[in-house]
Amino acid sequence: MKKIHTFTDSLTKIKHTIYEFPNGIKLLHAQHPSSIDYALSVIVRAGSSFETINNLPHGTAHFLEHIIIGNPNKLLKSKFEIDEFESGNKDEPEIFSNASTYKKYMCIYCYGNEKGSNRINQRIKSVLDYPVENILKYIEKERQIILAEQSHKNKEKHDRYLQFSKFLYNNENNGFTHTIIGKKKSIKQISTQDLKTFYKKQFIPENILITLQTGKELLPNQKEEIQEIVNMYNQSTNKTISPQNPISISKRIHHFEDKQIEGISISILMVQEKRKKLDYKTEVLEHLFRLLMRKISHDYLREKLGLIYSAHMFNNFGLSFKQRTIEYTVITQPKNFDKILISINDLIEKEIKRFLNSKEGKIWFESKISAYIFPRTMPFKTSYAEEKGSPLIEKREVFELDKAIRQALKINNKDLYEFSNKFFSNTPLFWIESDTDGSKLTKKLKASKLYNRFNGNI
Repeated sequence: MKKIHTFTDSLTKIKHTIYEFPNGIKLLHAQHPSSIDYALSVIVRAGSSFETINNLPHGTAHFLEHIIIGNPNKLLKSKFEIDEFESGNKDEPEIFSNASTYKKYMCIYCYGNEKGSNRINQRIKSVLDYPVENILKYIEKERQIILAEQSHKNKEKHDRYLQFSKFLYNNENNGFTHTIIGKKKSIKQISTQDLKTFYKKQFIPENILITLQTGKELLPNQKEEIQEIVNMYNQSTNKTISPQNPISISKRIHHFEDKQIEGISISILMVQEKRKKLDYKTEVLEHLFRLLMRKISHDYLREKLGLIYSAHMFNNFGLSFKQRTIEYTVITQPKNFDKILISINDLIEKEIKRFLNSKEGKIWFESKISAYIFPRTMPFKTSYAEEKGSPLIEKREVFELDKAIRQALKINNKDLYEFSNKFFSNTPLFWIESDTDGSKLTKKLKASKLYNRFNGNI
């Protein structure tokens, strides 16, 4: 276990250490001085997007997650033994384990009071070292559970996340454009061999990242136990091919019909390439830009014009390995749709510059820079190390707050205005939601100054 990088965020006091093992697996350890938790996560490039590349039925990744997290294994021979192992008593703390499957990754995690670290490490090891011969024993039980779970999902045309994924890829059929759980037909098709194949192909060192959050330095026995987890995986010559399908960057509109809502939401989506090496000035400016858009949307679209209740900006990393989307969304009443199109265009064209040049804007800017340089205590998050370390599995740089603060000290409101102009010079995608078929709304958007201020494609 070789230490390859360490840094401490001087304001949060969290120390981060990145280790690498001989087989290539990396570990990010976040030492949070106010924590008494021990939170261990293993992130595996084994999400549903890899099913298509491996020619496996949709839902295989999620099915495998069900098998390995909830069923007896080499260490714990029955469901009762699993429950007993995780239960607490007067001498030992209770621990909690679970797993989640996403488009890109499967995440297996266990956490509890630091006194339970030995059992937490053992529990994670027992899940990862799952005996594949047990799959046949539990596959039909899990199939029925998953089919019951699937029956509660929205039908495909009403599945917002699925339709959003398809829109991003312009209806191209790839690993990101199907549901994680799979359809009923594909769930019924998944075989023991499919699960074994996925397990064997995806659970290899180059696809694995371990993250750990504790309050103290790692003890020798804790290091040994993590080493035992790592040692289950021999260095592999196999290479995993990640889905490389690019998001289609062409100006277009999609309307999603939702009969449960009364208002209309409109989102402007900008597709950005992920950076392997962080540009800290850009990181700070993007943070300030999101705050700026919320501020002006509140003051102009809500307080002055009465068109919205709130505005949101989302950063979506989950639907591509190389790209992300930044989404600006507002919700308005149907009668105000024409007005909101005009007003968002005015916001971009006039209000950002007016606000940043005003006395109020200059005070706001300095205040937000101050809040960035002097942050408050962060609420404790069990998933902190997992979120902090996740760029490592994509061979990207881990964010260091001190480097960002050094850039924040140099930034002025002119930089932010230039960033805003550059952001809105990109080619957007438009996403509308309403309880109508969307034809009239789409026609109005296409005729608007807002839509036509942007170029058609990159």
